[in-house]
Amino acid sequence: QHDVILRPNAFVRQIHDNRMCTTSLINKVQIRQKWREIIAKEVLIDRRAGSSGVLVGASRKVVQAFFRDAGYNFEAMTDSEASKMMLETKLHGVHWLWFGSRALGSNRYKNCSSVIIIGREELPTQALEDMGTALWGDTPNAELNLIQPDDKGNKWLPDLEVPYLMSDGSPMAVNVPCHPDLRIRRVQMQTRELATRQLIERLRLARSAYPKRVLIGCNIPIPNVPVDQLLSCEELFLNRVEAAIVVGLLDKGQVRLTHQGLHEAAPSVFRSLDAVKSCLKRNASGAAIMARCKSVCSNTGRIKTLNWTDFEAIAAVTH
Repeated sequence: QHDVILRPNAFVRQIHDNRMCTTSLINKVQIRQKWREIIAKEVLIDRRAGSSGVLVGASRKVVQAFFRDAGYNFEAMTDSEASKMMLETKLHGVHWLWFGSRALGSNRYKNCSSVIIIGREELPTQALEDMGTALWGDTPNAELNLIQPDDKGNKWLPDLEVPYLMSDGSPMAVNVPCHPDLRIRRVQMQTRELATRQLIERLRLARSAYPKRVLIGCNIPIPNVPVDQLLSCEELFLNRVEAAIVVGLLDKGQVRLTHQGLHEAAPSVFRSLDAVKSCLKRNASGAAIMARCKSVCSNTGRIKTLNWTDFEAIAAVTH
């Protein structure tokens, strides 16, 4: 017997220091704004390469939160109407999809050049154990190893060290909450890790004619998905100046490289003119990005106005 892993034709990045729990993603608009900036950056990279498309996946409630941030109202919609609208709307220039049956088997996104997974699907411990009990609860002489609740009735999963599959063979691992019963762990694997893999597989990476881009925004290792780069959230999230330029280029097509221009280009990043001035005064890396972009503008004959078609300037911002 031989185990064979088919290497996806993709460059896979994954954060290693945050699980991006669903509750935080739903309740904290600041975190969603950080991901909105990453999405904008990925769309610009895709446009440079020919606009094949970008897919973003998360839990359905998290996807709805992004749409609410953009002003969409779901109160008068049924669940099916809301799902149809989100599937058909390219909010922030990307396709949206969520964990579960919607992510199974579809070839709709096979031509996309990039996929971003935000967070993961995580069933409550009791729901996992209910599924396990329904499947194996009456197995003779094989009782399930169920977790005992604490004084407050909470059931906490123990951490287990789980290795990443690194493309260069380096030994990297992370502590992951895993159910101690191997049968229930199989259910957890199916509903959590493999739900993420299903979203990644929508790009049909094994048959891709060119290397695509995969960003896994959760530190839980995904089976049979080789990781090329592990990075921290600090490394992943954009500098505020970089974020303002990227969001402005995507939304408006160009950005004036002045204090007022940055504020007008991305008021979601810089809410006031003073915020821009303070950031550039204290943030050396942000000032360096501005200087690089101004240099490109002077070479193209446009004074302090950055256009998204400026290949060199966008490369300076996005790498």
